[in-house]
Amino acid sequence: MKRRFAFIFILAVVGCQKDPVAVPSSAPPPPVVIAEPSLPEGMLTGQGYLSVAPGRLAATRNGETFYLALETSHDLTTELPEITRAVIGVHGIDYYPAQMLKRGVDAASLSDESANTIVLAPHMFRPRDVNMYPDNVIHWQNFPFWGESSAPLGSDFRISSFEAMDEILRFLLDSGQYPNLRRISVVGHSGGGQYVHRYSLLSKLPALARERGMDIRFVVLNPSSYVYFSEERANLLRYRGKGDSVFGKPSSSAISLCPRYNEWPTGLDNLALSGDFYVSSGSLHSIRLNYPSLRVYYLIGTKDNFNDGGMLVTCAANMEGVHRLERAELYYLHLLSEFGSSIRTTQEFRYIDGAGHSDASMFRTREFVTAVFFED
Repeated sequence: MKRRFAFIFILAVVGCQKDPVAVPSSAPPPPVVIAEPSLPEGMLTGQGYLSVAPGRLAATRNGETFYLALETSHDLTTELPEITRAVIGVHGIDYYPAQMLKRGVDAASLSDESANTIVLAPHMFRPRDVNMYPDNVIHWQNFPFWGESSAPLGSDFRISSFEAMDEILRFLLDSGQYPNLRRISVVGHSGGGQYVHRYSLLSKLPALARERGMDIRFVVLNPSSYVYFSEERANLLRYRGKGDSVFGKPSSSAISLCPRYNEWPTGLDNLALSGDFYVSSGSLHSIRLNYPSLRVYYLIGTKDNFNDGGMLVTCAANMEGVHRLERAELYYLHLLSEFGSSIRTTQEFRYIDGAGHSDASMFRTREFVTAVFFED
């Protein structure tokens, strides 16, 4: 049944450097509302990580309790029977959780579902944030966006950044405070998109939610790289020339220059050597078996087609394409190659016409709001 949106879309006719041709579509790219980034009150451009998210969610390991910091739209101690949807927004490397909270709240408002939606945004502390996190708040000594299970300084407490997301989901599923919750959307932009994509491969909670009649879905926005399911990569020259047999094993010379290209976080080889216990416990067989059943949306801006200085440029990432737009197109073709056209029934690729590498330009679109709030 068609739902009516509580907002007006503005058609933006914007040129881009390259017409996306890789992923067939039965309809042209959707219109987009281009919004200027609107920072939280009192926050100026470039200030970024100025304050610690005020919410706290406890996690206990081996008798020690630490707290995940997060932004929330509602008091986490209150029972809310009116909540039917939850949105978890994961910020990127140079973003911050208050921004994700605002984007999620704005999207709920555009969908006319504000009264039924709770928004949460975890604070993914990194080593460079060492001067701002409180002693009892969970942080990571390495890069948390691909999984990191290091201990807070001076403690034996260990938790993977992916396990931290499990804690949030289990709270929503098991606390009893949201008896009518039916859908949880885990959303990430840029570095957060990399996190959400990789977490979706490993978590066992979507299957648990399905058993309870609930839906956990993943919305991946403009990431720099993806995890491939095989050692094959696209021949970029052949792809750009629209040739056949786009995918194949890289040449021996390419492999010699990047011998670990198919290891985590860009492939599934040697998971046990990843350095994160959550990742190392993953089974290649179960990941490959379970992934096609997940509800995943890959959204990419058609103007995210150059390196803005923040794009991942490791040799393994560069083998996926020259910019985020090309990498997104090729990854969806890779999924079709690996799993067949049936994966279209659960996982969808969508262009956001005219959008660059901007979370504001992605969240305020018909495609994003539809994926999170309306589509079954």
